[in-house]
Amino acid sequence: MIEPLRFARLFHILRVILVLRSSKFILFQLKQNRRETTLASILLLMVVLITLGSSAMLFIEGQNPDANIQTGTDALWWAFVTISTVGYGDHYPVTTGGKLLAVLIIICGVGIFGMISGLITSFLTAPTRQQDNRSKNKEKLLEQVLDRQEQILDRLQSIEDELNEQKQQTKK
Repeated sequence: MIEPLRFARLFHILRVILVLRSSKFILFQLKQNRRETTLASILLLMVVLITLGSSAMLFIEGQNPDANIQTGTDALWWAFVTISTVGYGDHYPVTTGGKLLAVLIIICGVGIFGMISGLITSFLTAPTRQQDNRSKNKEKLLEQVLDRQEQILDRLQSIEDELNEQKQQTKK
């Protein structure tokens, strides 16, 4: 009975190896598309912050009868609005713990929107791949021209040397 289970364990190990191999491909793709990866990371961070912030606020404020954040929907709305606009004032924390959490969420929200602004700026100012390819092609062309000029200069030098040699022979 136990022997077939040991054999099944081998398949589990092979599966882990396949996952590790595919993770290398995923990491390679992430490195190739850094801008898109950065945007996805920022959005993921925002979703995590909204989720954790609303859950923590509901846990902190939900125990207080005077709190106006009583439901999960209220907490989710509060977290989203606080991250994006530093709050409307329709829902706000009344406990000390809730206020401390709000300060943390506000600071994180300002940071996230700062990152988004920076990313948009880099999208607008960064050269496109086509422009990158053009500049690389121009660099290659310049290198070829310089190599050709070097060859021409070498040839001219050899011609000049030959002429000088012939001059000296005719003088003798």
